Amino acid sequence: METYIGMIAQFAYSRKNLLYWLPCNGQLLDIKGHEALFSLIGYMFGGDNHTHFAIPDLRPKDEHGNPIHLEVGEIYQGKPYIPYYICVEGLYPQFD
Repeated sequence: METYIGMIAQFAYSRKNLLYWLPCNGQLLDIKGHEALFSLIGYMFGGDNHTHFAIPDLRPKDEHGNPIHLEVGEIYQGKPYIPYYICVEGLYPQFD
């Protein structure tokens, strides 16, 4: 399967260090070194408008907006929890 920068996928295993994938946990990334991903999502999910931008935070949240820590497969809202990851290296998507 070809992977595209900015692609979001779920992985049903608990490996922490997936090559070219980061967990969608809202973390800040340096623009320098992630120019391709930044060109796609910019500051849409946060950042300092100068040197850093944020990736989406797709973790489940409590009623106050705080992330809920869940392990892969733990039951949440009646379904097993499967975390989301964003691809940071791969093919650049083509648009018309």
